[in-house]
Amino acid sequence: MAVDDATGYRYYDLDQVAQAELIRRLRATEMPVEAVRAFLVADPAGRRRRLEEHVAALEGRLTGLRAAAAEIVAALEQTGGAGPACRLPGATLADAVGQIVFAADQDGARPELAGVLVEVKDGSLRLVATDSYRLAVRDVLPTWSGDQPLRALVAAGQLGKDVETVRDWPECELRPDGQGGLVLASAAEQRLLPGLAGKFPDYEHVLIGSGIVSRGIADRRRLARAVTDAGSGPVVLSGVPEGLRISGDATETVVPCSWDRPGTAVTLNGTFLADAVGVSVGPDVVIELTDRLRPVVLRSADTGTLGVWIMPIRTNTP
Repeated sequence: MAVDDATGYRYYDLDQVAQAELIRRLRATEMPVEAVRAFLVADPAGRRRRLEEHVAALEGRLTGLRAAAAEIVAALEQTGGAGPACRLPGATLADAVGQIVFAADQDGARPELAGVLVEVKDGSLRLVATDSYRLAVRDVLPTWSGDQPLRALVAAGQLGKDVETVRDWPECELRPDGQGGLVLASAAEQRLLPGLAGKFPDYEHVLIGSGIVSRGIADRRRLARAVTDAGSGPVVLSGVPEGLRISGDATETVVPCSWDRPGTAVTLNGTFLADAVGVSVGPDVVIELTDRLRPVVLRSADTGTLGVWIMPIRTNTP
């Protein structure tokens, strides 16, 4: 082999071509020069061992690079650009929002209560609204749910408007925007709902409840008619042996209802009760009465569950 002093090029004899080609291949695997020299002087078994060690080191580097890249992706998802948390038909989302948005605060006295809490966790989509006098919770099973969690508090009015525009979307993706808001996206477009300031109430302790519950099941349509006939003033619900007695300023009706134990009498805002029954889904409604000072719960179900908690009106009745 000879080296050109002017250019630095190396000239090999014909019998050195094979070794030069081997060196080229070793360097193509990013083997360091010193390791190449050790490889060339080793016997066949030693060469194989050194090559296997080099490949193992490369694989270790690749594993480290992949882990570093995964950390970068995770950081990007926390600051925006996150993947979808779930997917579901636009009509399903629009219906679900319409079933709970009535319970959000309408006067804006507490900004955090003028919003809807949107949560995706454990493979389920949950929508929550409350004005502190009533609480509505809708759980829906999406058609797809990933590992990306989502918790966003967005303006109820804006959400109600935007979901109507996505009603015709065959599929709607929900994802966090990285700033506490919510992104609604399809294959062709997306809508951004900024997050609201303030902390949403710890509603989950209300769901747990307390005390002995009287639980009955009534036909949704018959219950709706009876509530409407009772009038818009205060309404008294009583669990009686014949069913559920609904007493209002206009009329009194007993709706057939099977109770698991004797009920109690609770006074409610008639409009709140009508709203709750009006958004109920499925053929039946479950009514839960605890005592005259605790919320009345109305539950119904179709492809998910809907629950509405209504705070009672305090009366002087013992």
